[in-house]
Amino acid sequence: MRNRYMAAGVLVIGLTPGALAYGEEEPTITERGLPTTQLAAGATETSTTDAGLTVKWRGSVWASGTTQQRRMTDNSLLLRATDAGEDALSLDGVTLGMDVDLAKGWSIKTTIIGGQAARILNQTNGEAGAVAISEAQVSWSGDKDKLSFGRMSTYLGMEFLDGSQDITASRGILFTYIDPYGQIGGNWHHEWSKDWSTDVWVFNGEDRIVDNNRAKTVGLGVAFAPGGATDKYISLQAYRGAEQDSRGTFALAGAEDRQRLRLAVMGQWAWGDLTVQGEGHLGQEDFAAGVLGSATPAQTAHWAAAGAIARYGIGEWFGVFARGEGIYDESGVRLVLDSNIANLWGLRAQARLHAMSYAVGGDLRVGKGFVRLEGREDLIDHAIADAAGRSIRNGASATVCVGASF
Repeated sequence: MRNRYMAAGVLVIGLTPGALAYGEEEPTITERGLPTTQLAAGATETSTTDAGLTVKWRGSVWASGTTQQRRMTDNSLLLRATDAGEDALSLDGVTLGMDVDLAKGWSIKTTIIGGQAARILNQTNGEAGAVAISEAQVSWSGDKDKLSFGRMSTYLGMEFLDGSQDITASRGILFTYIDPYGQIGGNWHHEWSKDWSTDVWVFNGEDRIVDNNRAKTVGLGVAFAPGGATDKYISLQAYRGAEQDSRGTFALAGAEDRQRLRLAVMGQWAWGDLTVQGEGHLGQEDFAAGVLGSATPAQTAHWAAAGAIARYGIGEWFGVFARGEGIYDESGVRLVLDSNIANLWGLRAQARLHAMSYAVGGDLRVGKGFVRLEGREDLIDHAIADAAGRSIRNGASATVCVGASF
């Protein structure tokens, strides 16, 4: 998200996905970079090589099916651009990862991802195919510091590229249109106390594999976790950078010195069987003349987004969940990724789009396996046309998602 506000860029506030999402015990570090308990896709196999290296293997697989009452001209789902399509059964993703402890604080982390999730990741980088490397990094850890270099998952958002770690059955609109999915660069994490920690990032830009200009995106994060808690924390992050051409076929010309600013807040809090996650974003990005309309001058586009997810566990196996999200996109620069919106309202100065999404559902968890059922309503305040040419502003859908980790 996945996942632009500081000078003329983005301000983002977000919450990391639920530490208690899968009820495991052992603390670890999530894909989003904040401490949490071991999630469904956590390492389950450990071995030691002849060279004395400790290797942990992890993996997951998940698939889903969705139906929507609307029929769109391109078989897509309204405000669900990361889905395979309506009435489709999809292998959403499969992951295989390896964590290698090299001793003396050094380690290697790699993750290969396949399926629809890999297609999403590749598209954002201007690539193609159903297999991608989502993580490939070298890290050094000391008493209070951790330095990481390479390709890493984003530190923003409530939901993961690995959908087995999510709470809900479907991808939310913040994951789809607001959050980046990954980055290549470096991260310095420092623990000041049991309660407070900071992060510094320098990378090629959101979702960029290949550097496209002299600029770099820089970020600063501050996190609070009372008493070092793994299920209660809040993080404030700010990013500034000029590399914007990170959306594959949607890439725009003239990235050099075109600033994006992001401010985000993320967090999670657990009370017994109830876990609540949330994130909020403010974003700003500069566009060259003619990009937001053939006769428009160079200008700055603004956007904002917020969302929350809650899950209540019922006994050992069952749970219910809900999610609510909203996006304001002043010039259609984020929602342009939706094919139903792009032609009418995408990259259009003063489009002033408002999108909202609500979902409720339940899940069954047995060991490392799960089944999730969800009903969802998506709304847009500007009219678009369905396959029959009717003017619509909403779409209701139902999703089932099954998967497991190993």
